[in-house]
Amino acid sequence: MGTPECVAPAFAALDKPVDRTLDYALWLTARDLAPIWQPKFAAGEDVFKGNVKGLSFALQAVGGGSASGPLLKLIQSGKLPKDREPAAWDLIARTGRPAELRFVLDRVLSDIPAAEKAALLDGLEQRVREGRIGPAGDVSRLGALVSKDRPVEFPTAVRLAGHWRIEPLREVVTHIATARDTTPAVRRAALDGVALYGGKNAVQSLLEACQAQYPVADRGMAVAALTTLDMNQAARQAVLLLADARPTDDLGDMFRAFLTNRAGPLALTRALDGKKLNGDVAKVGLRVVRAAQDAKPLTDALTKAGGLTATRTDYKPEEIKAYVEEVLKTGDAARGELVYRRKEATCLTCHAIAGAGGLVGPDMTSIGASAQVDYLVESMLMPTKAVKEGYHALKVTTLDGKVTVGVKTREADGKLYLRTAEDKEVAVAEKDIDEKVQARSLMPDGLADQFTRQEFVDLVRFLSELGKIGPYAPNKARLVRRWQTFEPTNENMNQIRRARAAAAVENPDAFTWTPTYSKVSGELPLDSLPKMVVWNGSLPFGMVRAQLDVTTGGPVKLKINGATGLTLWVGPTPVEVKDETVLDLKPGLHAITFSVDLTTRKDGLRVELEDVAGSPARVNVVGGK
Repeated sequence: MGTPECVAPAFAALDKPVDRTLDYALWLTARDLAPIWQPKFAAGEDVFKGNVKGLSFALQAVGGGSASGPLLKLIQSGKLPKDREPAAWDLIARTGRPAELRFVLDRVLSDIPAAEKAALLDGLEQRVREGRIGPAGDVSRLGALVSKDRPVEFPTAVRLAGHWRIEPLREVVTHIATARDTTPAVRRAALDGVALYGGKNAVQSLLEACQAQYPVADRGMAVAALTTLDMNQAARQAVLLLADARPTDDLGDMFRAFLTNRAGPLALTRALDGKKLNGDVAKVGLRVVRAAQDAKPLTDALTKAGGLTATRTDYKPEEIKAYVEEVLKTGDAARGELVYRRKEATCLTCHAIAGAGGLVGPDMTSIGASAQVDYLVESMLMPTKAVKEGYHALKVTTLDGKVTVGVKTREADGKLYLRTAEDKEVAVAEKDIDEKVQARSLMPDGLADQFTRQEFVDLVRFLSELGKIGPYAPNKARLVRRWQTFEPTNENMNQIRRARAAAAVENPDAFTWTPTYSKVSGELPLDSLPKMVVWNGSLPFGMVRAQLDVTTGGPVKLKINGATGLTLWVGPTPVEVKDETVLDLKPGLHAITFSVDLTTRKDGLRVELEDVAGSPARVNVVGGK
């Protein structure tokens, strides 16, 4: 209707239970009616008729700097409902002016949960990245969070110390970045912090962190940080590192640091001239570089340095036909699924099956029912020949030389959102874009080079069966397909030893979890679970979790393929495991975590979500990556 009289009745809906659909409808309403209610609100009119909850919701929906001041006043008045405070503080952190951000920093330093501190710090970092704005007053107070003993808050806090050039903390940040006992996650953040301070001292500190006495992985982080300050120095250090690297070393982030800077590929190409690398190490780099756009000179340089054969992209029709015949005669779909699931194959990084996996490329649930075998073979051998509609990439270069390549997901609030080859959504401010051009498919050339011919044939056979009647047909059951496994890193295991296994569910954000996925059948094989032994002689076990999204609360049923060897928690609460386990869940996101005794359980884990008769519950299994 578009009149001022519409506003108060619309937001009276917040007095009743609101699910995600109604929440979105109200969000749209707030934005569509903003030209009507915002001027009246600014003039002092009570357009929401005393509905503080509705007013705060509308301010957050509209966003922008105009909302941060009124929201802060609402919080300080004590009238804002407690359940809306975290979202209100988050918006102020992301859009506020310096005087308002000072109160955000006050809250970060107060006695609130670590996860809420980390979220507000993320908001402050976004604000400084987009607007070069920080809190008024003494920002050196941030030093209370720049400690290795605060793993949840530390990464963003130490980067903010660099953004805000807090000189009293520079020495602390540099020490943490170069200390031998610093954990990888903390070291990466500290090195970024050193780089953000900038200047000759920062360059020198990063060069020292690149030296051979440090492990290759740590040196890679230092090189990546150095690319932001001195590209040529970083390229020279990268080549020295590559000479010492092994094929098992993870150098992806280091290569991506060069690729995301306009000057990076050329600098690294020049540094590689005349150098020799281990062939397998060169292949590791090529996997990353081939996913980039217009990086052929660097691809050629790595190929030459590693003594490798250039990737073919010119297969003849008779060669494609020969592959198709092999797929149909000797291809094994079961073996192919194992190839598809291999971590180094990276298939699941970009593609989902039934919503579980990456979102960079098309979902593969029914690819076999819609695509011929020759198309599948060509798509893998020559990725740029036929790109599915909606999956062409854009290459965006900003005014400061940063390069982002990804598939466009949306444009909103003056930003262009791209999904990169790493399946991360990146926002680029339209005002900062220098160049925007259409690029090729994100699927890199040479993807099939990592497979033997039989592995390739089996993989294509598996893809060709997806969606057809049989063991790989689509299944409408609400199966848990995306899991997260607890990784037995030194940091994780030390925390478990200091506490107990249940600590992983009581404070899950303090631990490292890695995505893993069920097979098409819905079963998660036990070999997908990293084996953990807390003490010498203790029994091996694995931990794995999934998430349930509850929009309307009530009882819901988990159908589990046997309770043997399982312990279950819902959130931090232990729950007795039965073949059919009924949970009474409130609205929100809930983690279900299983501890699996690997000595007694012989079958994989299959969990299906079912409705309970008469229950109002509306629950979905969270998919994605």
